[in-house]
Amino acid sequence: MNDLDLAAYKAVFPDWAKRIGLCAKVGLLSPWSEQTALLRELFPDAKVTALSKREWDLNNPGKESFDLLAAMSVLYLAEDPGIWLRNILARCRVFWMQDHVRRRRGGPDTEFVGESADGVERWRFALPGFRPEADVPTWTVPLERLTAWHVYSGGERHGRSAVHFLAAFRGEL
Repeated sequence: MNDLDLAAYKAVFPDWAKRIGLCAKVGLLSPWSEQTALLRELFPDAKVTALSKREWDLNNPGKESFDLLAAMSVLYLAEDPGIWLRNILARCRVFWMQDHVRRRRGGPDTEFVGESADGVERWRFALPGFRPEADVPTWTVPLERLTAWHVYSGGERHGRSAVHFLAAFRGEL
């Protein structure tokens, strides 16, 4: 998370929060403290829970249900983002995510995608009108459950602009 991500959350999430209606239970997957604080501010009457990897292995369906689940820069670490998304959507009414369309890492001539803890390359996501530039693993966001999205600059590194996005999905509950 960087300052531009936090600014995007503060600009977009208040409007999205109004669309949810009653929200008694909010879950955040591997959140930063600023993300948790913002969702507590947006949903002051909700029980807001930070969920670590130990508390919910996204490769398996969760046990708890939520009105809202949120994951910021989490799904790009998945071996298969579709499995994680299916498991998340099965446990909530609404899912908010923030991740990367384009993100420059490493040296000036590489789009270093890095590795997750198990050595799997990180993903970039495609949205209507936005695709990654480099030849990196790309996963297209499923449009049938997508209810809103916002694309914004994630900053500049090595002379190239990063493109980040926020997306809201309709869950299965």
